[in-house]
Amino acid sequence: MSNIDPTGPPMGPRSGSGTVWPFAITRSVDTGFHVVVAPDFLVDCDLHHLLSDVVAGEAAKGTAYLREYLDRGERGLWVLYRVGHLRGADLGLDTEYALHGSRRTPLVEGIVCSGRPHPPTDDLFDWIHAICADPVKAFFDADSDTHPVRSSEGAEPPTTGTALRVVEENVYRSERNLQVALTGRRPLPPRSSPTDAPSVRTDGRESAADTRSVPAGHGGVCARCCGVDRCAQRIRRARHVALASTVVALGLGLALMVVLLR
Repeated sequence: MSNIDPTGPPMGPRSGSGTVWPFAITRSVDTGFHVVVAPDFLVDCDLHHLLSDVVAGEAAKGTAYLREYLDRGERGLWVLYRVGHLRGADLGLDTEYALHGSRRTPLVEGIVCSGRPHPPTDDLFDWIHAICADPVKAFFDADSDTHPVRSSEGAEPPTTGTALRVVEENVYRSERNLQVALTGRRPLPPRSSPTDAPSVRTDGRESAADTRSVPAGHGGVCARCCGVDRCAQRIRRARHVALASTVVALGLGLALMVVLLR
């Protein structure tokens, strides 16, 4: 059964349109890198994590990176971004940059679009920064793995300003399927199941069975498949064996004492 609502409004970018979707990726003091802002059509389908896979490159003033993303069906998106550092002023801090340990905190800001974007300018990235600034500050202040991703809406970007140098990266090919996000409709709300208790992962996604939460001494297969009853039976059997061994050892000790006293 499809999880797409056929009555919902269309979602995702249309080929040939000038609409772009801003995004931002950064980290906080104790929390690893997260996608903080992402296009609404990717967030709705839980596909925003692909942005973390696509972005790469070093921080370089006046330089932007461009990369095409293709899924297993050759459906694609273009990702234009800049790598910089999170400034203290954007977070209400007195320092020039936000630090984690002694290092400056990286900040990736960019746009997602359906076709090759216009040449980037400094005005474009100022526009992206203005949209993402409040969500990035909220994420940094929360410093939590469970902080929700903020959806960005499509908009027409500015084309004015000083042109930036562009480094085009190799095409990123993925086994993901973008069909739902690009040509489908909005997904139906997931149905709750009493057997699927979600656990929060450090990347913000939910998993019904995360082996990292299994107590010490229990393998992931045991915890997920054999059930609590079978584990309890094994523990009881082990206790019985230990008790029987103790009784036998005490009996042998008493017999030895009787022999020696004679």
